[in-house]
Amino acid sequence: MISPTKHTALNWILITLLIAASLVLRLRNLGYSEFQDDEKKAIIRLAEGETVKDFLLSQRKGPMQFLVTQAVLTITRDPRNELMLRLPFALISLGSIAVFYLILTKLFKSRLVAFIGTFLFMVNGLMVGFSRIAQYQNINILFSLLTIYLFIKLTETRKVYQVSLLGTTAWCISLLAHWDAIFVLIPFAYFYIKFLLRKDISRTPKIKITLANFVLGCLLLLPFLIPYIKTQVNSTANMEYFDRRVGVSEYTWDKHKFIFELYNPHVTLVFLAVLAFFGLLNIKRHPMLIVWFTSNFLLIRYFMEKPGTHIYNYVIPAIILAASGIQFLMKFKNTFYVALLLPIFVLCVFLYFQAYILFVDHSKEYPWDTNEILTTKNIVLQTERYKGKEVLTFGFPHYRNWKRINEIVASDPDKCTYITNEGKEISQIYMDNKYGIMENRPCYYIVDVARPFITRGTGAVFAKVQNKEPVYTYSKDGKTLVKLYKINTN
Repeated sequence: MISPTKHTALNWILITLLIAASLVLRLRNLGYSEFQDDEKKAIIRLAEGETVKDFLLSQRKGPMQFLVTQAVLTITRDPRNELMLRLPFALISLGSIAVFYLILTKLFKSRLVAFIGTFLFMVNGLMVGFSRIAQYQNINILFSLLTIYLFIKLTETRKVYQVSLLGTTAWCISLLAHWDAIFVLIPFAYFYIKFLLRKDISRTPKIKITLANFVLGCLLLLPFLIPYIKTQVNSTANMEYFDRRVGVSEYTWDKHKFIFELYNPHVTLVFLAVLAFFGLLNIKRHPMLIVWFTSNFLLIRYFMEKPGTHIYNYVIPAIILAASGIQFLMKFKNTFYVALLLPIFVLCVFLYFQAYILFVDHSKEYPWDTNEILTTKNIVLQTERYKGKEVLTFGFPHYRNWKRINEIVASDPDKCTYITNEGKEISQIYMDNKYGIMENRPCYYIVDVARPFITRGTGAVFAKVQNKEPVYTYSKDGKTLVKLYKINTN
């Protein structure tokens, strides 16, 4: 029998291996890509006369991501430093891997199941993509998972006050990162009810603990939520945004499948679906997982009008359900260890390699370029270019040297403006000069971007650049990706 000390040490060795493997996917080339619009929105940018309080209350999500980016900017004072702004979010993502493993060990009582399940979580494209941007998702995922872990622990520990209060604090932090924290209410409630049904703790302490957690939740949330809700209700723009988000969804199943496969092409969906199917057969051991996944999926599928990458809220329980499927298969020891473990291992290695090619390696910029994941004599796995108009591309590699473009345009003594086929959402992050063609200016620049991040500008043609030499070009691997032209209006 393995002693408790050795058992704990082995868990931390496995967690260390998972995090070490994750370092490559989450930190390598982290500063390569330029910011996208949502990353700009994660920074406090005050309008004239606006206070920080007013800014935070006017946002469409809680304040946590702004506190993180502000902490970084207090040190770097450089809002265009992609690496430094993303780094804390990548580190938070690493923390979620450790917590995910601990959850699976509690649920399935198997280090092998926990290791494989956490590996599937670690290499999932949505988790990798989020880890490579400066935005709320990493905070939300970490503290939602921490909430689940702590309330699982509440069902077995004697330190019920400390653990429950920490669990409530974690959930409050998750909610203050994004309202997606509501999608862990089912496991939250399930394990709290299991705690209330414990026979080794009398009724009075349970009542006191429940009241203490309620009071703590109010103290942590209400000072922000009360003025926040008042501000939101009085904001026409934000209420219209809420109406666009919540309602009967017109997203088809094919659209959900498209988003998942944008981040996880080829075998991932089938692999998870097969394992999750066996997880369904494990219903007697883990009925909550099926209720959690089904509830999240149905709510997002039918009542979130434009879910986009918020599908991660049902992908996470789906991965845990897949881990439950592995636990079910392990009952058939000879079949599992002889016939199934090696194929599962090979598929996991492939998924890691695929995540590296899609998110870390930028020799081809997926999904704006076609990208060969694997080519053999009999197998060709190739991705298609992304042509959708909705911005769904988080964490993928995309670089067009906007800082150098800004230097050229900003240093022009004629004070030229600029236009571009890239979305203003991107260019205005880096450009100091004004956007547009203005009659009172003697010139303007045209920034012609090949395969722009915002795909609605793909294939744009500027008549003014015909037979004109660019003043600057940015090329990569022999291909010109940006042409900068100066146009005189006099």
